[in-house]
Amino acid sequence: MDQQEGQGVETDASNEADNVKVITILNAIAGELLDKEATKLDKFTSRIGEPWPTKNNEEVFSFVNKIEKKFIRKSKLHGSVSENSQMGDILSDYVSNISSDGGVDQDCFMTFVKDTINNLVTHANDKQSGTLKGGSIIFLHYRITGDTEDSGRLLIVMVDKKGVFDFTEDLLPKKLVSIDTDALRQAASFDLNLFATVFHTQPTKTGDSNKDESYLMFIDGKSSSDFFKNALGCADLISDQTCLLEAEKAVNGYADALDASPPQKANLIRAFEILVEEKVKNKKPITLDEIQIILERAEPELVEKSSGLKFTDFANENEYKINKTFSVNIYNEKQIKNFFLNDTSEKKYWCRVKRDSIGSIDSKKPVKISPDKKYLMIPIGDDLSDEQIELLIS
Repeated sequence: MDQQEGQGVETDASNEADNVKVITILNAIAGELLDKEATKLDKFTSRIGEPWPTKNNEEVFSFVNKIEKKFIRKSKLHGSVSENSQMGDILSDYVSNISSDGGVDQDCFMTFVKDTINNLVTHANDKQSGTLKGGSIIFLHYRITGDTEDSGRLLIVMVDKKGVFDFTEDLLPKKLVSIDTDALRQAASFDLNLFATVFHTQPTKTGDSNKDESYLMFIDGKSSSDFFKNALGCADLISDQTCLLEAEKAVNGYADALDASPPQKANLIRAFEILVEEKVKNKKPITLDEIQIILERAEPELVEKSSGLKFTDFANENEYKINKTFSVNIYNEKQIKNFFLNDTSEKKYWCRVKRDSIGSIDSKKPVKISPDKKYLMIPIGDDLSDEQIELLIS
């Protein structure tokens, strides 16, 4: 197998000091979507450059490293590939050729690139828009170094032909100092392991598909055109409910990352809950930037003390599945304000408790968690007499 295995590239997954991932580039190449102005024709066409060297090439490693970092840190849409899209078939064919050790033949990669860029050309010509411009399209297949059973990730990025993204005549990357985030027009990242697991699987008994098992991340950058997103089959987004629950997890994780005290953490969580309440009342969507603003207002000194770690960066870099904009309703609000407990095995009991009424055994909260953290202790109140209680426990 003619596998293009590269050396490790360090890429920052959460901040400059921690959680550094080392990636191995399996295959990389760039192509061009040539617009009508460039071709002097009445249609879009394309060309594909030479495969990028993935061994001992500092320019390639620097380029891939910086693109991957920029992608991770931008707010995204999360979802999956539409089963009715041509891209689903193209991806399925490619994934089926990835070996058990994560390797892939370069010829298979080239076939995938050609099929994908032809699909982009078709959608560009169908767009019938005089404002649609061409650009360079970068294809990167990489995985975490050392994880030989990982099929890796596929990153497809469309960038402006001008500016800091500079290529040779063969579309090989030139040495660059930095990457302008604004030059990233649109991009999609596919988790190939998860794609292989959930694509074409059957819906559940409730009628839900694996919609919230999102293996696709998408950014629309400076471009408002849907042609790139549609060509890559980026149609199905995760539910607003999942976004809200993931946002709640991210707020908790962010508080821990800030090393917040229990009162500070409670204040951050309450600020998030108030934002949700206001959005439900006004029937407005929530953005990641808005969550960041209210958290910074709730605990400005805490955020400043942590070298200004922003919530948006934390959520994006730790890959919480939160769309950059999502809606909430009264049902979603109740979910984050209440704790639901039920007997999943024998279904003999269930209860709902407001989250802010639960505390440790030593707290002043009315509902307490037992010291071994296995039981929820709820006061009986005055509704039951001593005789009724004795009858219950007998």
